[in-house]
Amino acid sequence: MKLGVISANYPQQRLILGAQVPDVVYKVCPNYWAPLYRKLNTYEFFFPFFRYVDAYHTVNVCMLTKKPWCCTFETMIPRGGQLLHAQHHKEFDVVPIKRLKKMLEIYAKDNCKKLMALSECNYKQQLLVYELFPELADVLTFKTCHIKVPQPLLVKAPKSKVNDKVRFFFVGNDFTRKGAVEIILAAHMLRKERDDFELVIVTNTQRTYNYVFKDFQDTEQENDKIFSIIENSKDYLSIYPPLPFKKVKELMLSCDVGLLPTWGETYGFSVLEMQAAGLPVISTGIRALHEINPYGWIIDLPTNWAGELALKNRVHKEEVRKAIVKELHDIFHSICENRGAVIEKSIRSFDFIKTQHDLESYRCFLQNVYKEF
Repeated sequence: MKLGVISANYPQQRLILGAQVPDVVYKVCPNYWAPLYRKLNTYEFFFPFFRYVDAYHTVNVCMLTKKPWCCTFETMIPRGGQLLHAQHHKEFDVVPIKRLKKMLEIYAKDNCKKLMALSECNYKQQLLVYELFPELADVLTFKTCHIKVPQPLLVKAPKSKVNDKVRFFFVGNDFTRKGAVEIILAAHMLRKERDDFELVIVTNTQRTYNYVFKDFQDTEQENDKIFSIIENSKDYLSIYPPLPFKKVKELMLSCDVGLLPTWGETYGFSVLEMQAAGLPVISTGIRALHEINPYGWIIDLPTNWAGELALKNRVHKEEVRKAIVKELHDIFHSICENRGAVIEKSIRSFDFIKTQHDLESYRCFLQNVYKEF
């Protein structure tokens, strides 16, 4: 079977191409007309021209085709329109307008075989969308499911000993959104108390925009303060620019504890990777993170109906930042005092990936989906 995929970007590599389902030949069919489509329709969709494939598997995108297709999604679908930002609102306030119904009718057609949510969190969100249109709800709910994202193990077994200086590891291009600022502030506080830890960060320090902050972005003075701390913390803090995964993996394997104290996240793939490398993870509890980090450390924050932060004003933002920094500082201190907790959580996190995010199980699941084509 020739399976069409709209791109070979990270999500497609992670969720489709990397599965390497037997007897499937993958053909990338770029959505060159996407800018024009967006002018015609506020929802993301793809109308294939002269693509010699048997079926399609998309990520977040609706297919306008008579051929069989399926979709994996990480937010609500159809992606766009009201649904694009609804999860950031205080309440589920989507209105059942005609345009949204017409898009959902495409998903309800027989040639759309399966709709696969990456997490239980966004699966439940999607069901709320269906409830807006009772006449479509049954058929759409029937073909919608929650899948476990596949994660190959990166080591044969987790480490049995923590480094003499506990090494904390963070990877994420979005410097501010994914929590690197709070990590640096917490480590700076802890350094005044002890010197038995190190911090390894892989990021793009220029990416300081955070969509969660909305109109309350960090000021130039706030950013300068963080960069000043970085400049004066080189004895325990190492910052690398974005690197190929091979290099990221080498750094990860030299560390003991992973970090993702993110402000906003649709999923959190790096959490799976760190656990697969034997690192238990400190994360916030945004969206799917409670699901994929059950044996690490969770920093719970006040969230909205969708499990996301909904900041009210700049004061609220600063209150949340202080809470994240304090929790990180306290967890860092606790880990340095009790290395055994790292080993215990490492073993449980590694086993979680091994049993719940197995690549072969995922491959078999997709193979059964494709058989319906």
